[in-house]
Amino acid sequence: MSSLGGTQESRILRQAAMYKIVTDAMLASGVCRSISFWGAVDGFSFPESLGHQNAEPLLFDRNLNHKPAYYAVSSVLLEYLRSTRQTSP
Repeated sequence: MSSLGGTQESRILRQAAMYKIVTDAMLASGVCRSISFWGAVDGFSFPESLGHQNAEPLLFDRNLNHKPAYYAVSSVLLEYLRSTRQTSP
């Protein structure tokens, strides 16, 4: 996030789009069994601990509010669960 240009809003929306693409790809691969996030809240993530200012890589902002990336990942996972339930006996 710290290297993306544009407004804060456009950066956060681009982040959500990237999270959606990665989550879709993970599920489509058929080989991934889990997804991990290195932290939960912006401001306490490993990029910022390494000195990357404004990295904001996680699904929750510094005030514990859901970011658009949270909803992007959630919607992909929920759709996957719905589709697998419909095809399961």
